[in-house]
Amino acid sequence: MTRRRRGVGSGPGGSPLTLSIQELFTLHLGEPRAPVVLDTALRAPYRLELVHRYEEPLFTELTEAVFHADAASFRWRQLGLVEDEELRAFRRAQLLSKPTLRIAARHGDELVGWCFAFSDRPDSVYMASSAVLAEHRRRGLYRAMADAVVDLARRAGYHAVHSKHIATNNPILLAKLAMGFYIAGTELSAEIGSLVRLEKPLLEVRERALLVRSGQRKLTPAMATAITEQASVREE
Repeated sequence: MTRRRRGVGSGPGGSPLTLSIQELFTLHLGEPRAPVVLDTALRAPYRLELVHRYEEPLFTELTEAVFHADAASFRWRQLGLVEDEELRAFRRAQLLSKPTLRIAARHGDELVGWCFAFSDRPDSVYMASSAVLAEHRRRGLYRAMADAVVDLARRAGYHAVHSKHIATNNPILLAKLAMGFYIAGTELSAEIGSLVRLEKPLLEVRERALLVRSGQRKLTPAMATAITEQASVREE
């Protein structure tokens, strides 16, 4: 069943739009389509748009400046990696075919931030790349983008939203924890370094299970039964 909800946002000129959640997660596919202005509490002239594509070459220039300046992320080609371009294009095409959200934060018509998220599993959405330009921070843009991803993911039936952050990126970690994200793990990335994985459960049962697995809550009878049944199957 296709679920529709009025008030997702507006089209050009502020005209009302009615889009299914499936259409919002596939706005990036096919021919270019008009952006959808998302409902937020941001003060003008700031706004969020769900877009088909970010404008180029500006977006690439901004991501290079944010993520590759100083000693942030390695660019593998600079380290001598030579890839098969045809295979690289194939892998990229498979990524782009997944349900995706491209959110643009704008000051007037200027791109000042973004959040790129996609469904990495049937039950979860991964916030893969988010940033706000330094001169536009502390205006609620990052929180508004994260809230939008969580809201849209919940409406699409996903169980969780997760993200990974540099372990010393305290402002973002604190902002996410205040939104109800939990620290779900750490990892060492060859490209970026030490990362913290955060997860925001979108279902009560998933949040309860996460707390049980971390030792903060006791097993419910249903969980105890499920674990016992799984153990019995493995033993058989």
